[in-house]
Amino acid sequence: MAQRRSLDQRVRDAELQAARLKQAQRQLLTRQKIIVGGTLLSAASRDPALADQVATILRQKVTGRDLQAIEPVLAQLARAIEPAGTGPVPVTESTSIADLTASEPVGDTESPPVPALAGLENVSRRSTSRTRPL
Repeated sequence: MAQRRSLDQRVRDAELQAARLKQAQRQLLTRQKIIVGGTLLSAASRDPALADQVATILRQKVTGRDLQAIEPVLAQLARAIEPAGTGPVPVTESTSIADLTASEPVGDTESPPVPALAGLENVSRRSTSRTRPL
C-alpha cells in the first residue's frame, strides 16, 4: 500500500509540475506579445506608413468587443498617420485609412510621437525581476 501511495503522489507531483510549466509558458507568451505590441506601437507612433499598416491590420482582424477595447489605440494611430497641419479627422467604423491620409502634408512631414505611446520605445529593455524561476 505504501508503494501505491508513493506512486500516486509521484503522479500528482508530475501533474502539478506540468501545470506549472504550462502556466509559465502562457506567461512567457503573454510577455512576448506585450513586448512586441508595445515596440510596434512605439515605432508606429513615429512612422506614419507603419501606423497605417498596423491600423489596417487591426481593423481587418479585430472584431466585436476587442475592437471597441482598442479604439483608443486606433485613434492614436490615426493621429500618427494624420499629415501635419491638417487637423483631426473623425474616425468611425466606416472610415478607411485612405480617408485619414487623403490630404497632402503641410509643413513638417515628420510626425512627433503620440503622447500616449511615448515611453514604450524602451519596453523591451525593462527589468524582468518580477518573473519567478520555475
